[in-house]
Amino acid sequence: MNNCNDAGTCNQYGFCECTGLARGADCAHTAVSFKAANSSSISVPTKGTQWFYLVHEPTSGQWSMSLRSNTSSSFSVYVGYGTDSNPDSYTYDAMYKDIAPGRTLTFTEQSLGLAPGTGFAAAVQVNGYLTGSNSALENLIEITLTEADDLEDDNISFPYFAGAPLILMRHILKRLDHELSYLTKWLNK
Repeated sequence: MNNCNDAGTCNQYGFCECTGLARGADCAHTAVSFKAANSSSISVPTKGTQWFYLVHEPTSGQWSMSLRSNTSSSFSVYVGYGTDSNPDSYTYDAMYKDIAPGRTLTFTEQSLGLAPGTGFAAAVQVNGYLTGSNSALENLIEITLTEADDLEDDNISFPYFAGAPLILMRHILKRLDHELSYLTKWLNK
């Protein structure tokens, strides 16, 4: 795959393992990062259906992140645990699918089930075509990070968009499988 665009190495299975902020199947994308941007707010312009990547390395124990499409394009977010992860629509630890235009998606370290201080990478797919006319839409995804010092209280909400809870079934099943495995080992002692 283009020698992983000189931003990673090809593993034994023929997949790229990207380094630094490089992301995507062939490491061709550079992830946006609050740390690299030295800002608590990032805007990502897109045109048509487009992917971009986000990496978050937390600097505090509590944080809240919000993503919002400011035009008529919906978006989906695929989260991979750890800042070195390279999620996509097939490989992810948590997924938020088809967030409606104008709605805000907010998630936290707790709602993702991350251990304190653990970062993540996210692949964001913006769906930017008008059905019927095949016209590419220009869009702006606004991403805002609120760290512990800026939070108003210690009660951080679980993931939501438009007030409706999101169920992260894959994440729940993975944790349940882990707990059942531990319980089975304990019972067989």
